[in-house]
Amino acid sequence: MGERAHWGVSIALAIGAAIVLALARPMGRRVHPALMLAPIWIGSVVCVSHAVFGVITKSLYLGGVHGAVNFPTLPGASAATAAAANHASAVRDLAVFEPWFLIEGILLLLAGRQVRRPTRAEQSARSGLLTPSRLRFSR
Repeated sequence: MGERAHWGVSIALAIGAAIVLALARPMGRRVHPALMLAPIWIGSVVCVSHAVFGVITKSLYLGGVHGAVNFPTLPGASAATAAAANHASAVRDLAVFEPWFLIEGILLLLAGRQVRRPTRAEQSARSGLLTPSRLRFSR
């Protein structure tokens, strides 16, 4: 089961990376915005909520509320060894993984905001204003 989950997450990450890369390409402008925005917004919400939930639960665990996180049992390990491993895991999650989930969520949010932001040329074409790029001088 664990290997299938890793493959599933790997495929989801590859698809997400392709969608984010498509945002920077002209192809991304040709695709309907909802098809581009839906996975971006979903990924952003999942990443930010994962980070917030992780920070809260790991902080509670480190503060003494050991029921906040359900760490797997270590077969054959003493209670002291398991407690030390769980403590190290919670500290590692707070120091490394949860900040990266928050950063990823914020970056996805910012990338999603850029999907339908019109370029300056599109804005000036809609407003009818003359810009230096639209002026033609005859010779």
